[in-house]
Amino acid sequence: MDEKIKRIIFIKEDMLKIVVCSSVFLLMVNCDKANTVLESKSNTDSKKTVDSASKNEDIRVAEKISIKDNILRPEVTEKTTTTNAEIFQKFQESTYDRTDLKERLENHKTALTSLSDHKIFKAISGPLLKKLSSQHQSFFSAHPQYELLSVTKGSLTSAAESDHVFIVFDKNESIIKILVYQADKNSYRELYRTAKVENGLEDAGCNYSTFGTLDYQMGEEIIEQKEFLEKNVGQFFIAKPIILQGLKKDENFAPEHSCFSKGMSTAKKVRFVAIPTSQVYSNWECLTYQSSSDSFLIFYGQAFAD
Repeated sequence: MDEKIKRIIFIKEDMLKIVVCSSVFLLMVNCDKANTVLESKSNTDSKKTVDSASKNEDIRVAEKISIKDNILRPEVTEKTTTTNAEIFQKFQESTYDRTDLKERLENHKTALTSLSDHKIFKAISGPLLKKLSSQHQSFFSAHPQYELLSVTKGSLTSAAESDHVFIVFDKNESIIKILVYQADKNSYRELYRTAKVENGLEDAGCNYSTFGTLDYQMGEEIIEQKEFLEKNVGQFFIAKPIILQGLKKDENFAPEHSCFSKGMSTAKKVRFVAIPTSQVYSNWECLTYQSSSDSFLIFYGQAFAD
C-alpha cells in the first residue's frame, strides 16, 4: 500500500480514537456531575428527612407535654376556682344591693322615705336616742342621716354586756340598715356590708323560706304598718331585737316548729341576736357571731309559729 494512504488511515483512526475517548470522557464527567447532584440531593433530602423527623419528634414531645398539662391543670384550676367561688358565695349580699329588683326597690324606698318625710321615724328616734350612752349619742350626732328605729344591748360578740344592735333608717340611701356595735373592738359595723353574714338556713333542709335579707325584711314590715304608724305618730315603736345566750322554748320561740342550720339546736348555748321579721307575728331570724371568720351566721328561722 502506498505510504501516503497508510498515513491517512492512521490519522483517521487516531482522530476516531480521540472522538471516542472525548465522548467517553464527556460521558464520565457528566455522570460524575450527575452523581454529585444526585448525592447532593440525596444528602439534602436526608437532611430534610432528619430535620423533619426531629421536628416531628419535637411536636410529639410538645403534644405529650400539652396533653399532660391538660390532664393536670384543669383539676388544679377547677379546684382553685371552686374554692374561690365557695368563699365568695358563702356570704350574703343585701337585697338592697341587687340590680335585678330596680322597680321593686324604688317602690320600697319611696314608701320608707314618705314615713321619714312625715316625721314618723323622727318621732320614734327621739326618745330612743335619749336613752343611749353619751358615746352612742355622739355616734348618731356624727351620722345625722341615721334615724334610730330600734335598739338592744347585751353580750353578742364577747362576754362583755355592752354590745349593741341598732336598726336605723338611712335618709341618704332610703333603706333600712342593721348596725352592730362590738364593744371589744369599739367599732360600728353594718350587716351585709362591713359585717359579713352567712345564711345557714339556705341548705338546712327545713320547710322555711323568706324573701330578702334581714334589712330588707325589716323595711317591708315597717311599710306594712305604714297606715297605723301615720295614725299613731310617736305612740308605736318598732319591734326590738333581743340578745340572748342559748335559744329555748318560751313566749317568743317555738323551736319544734322552726328551722335550725346544720349542726345547730337548742343544745348549743351560743350567744345570739334575734331580729324580728314581723311586727305582728312571732317571726324571727337569729344570728350568732363566728369569731373564726369574723362574721355572723343566721342559724335559726321562725315564721308563723304563734
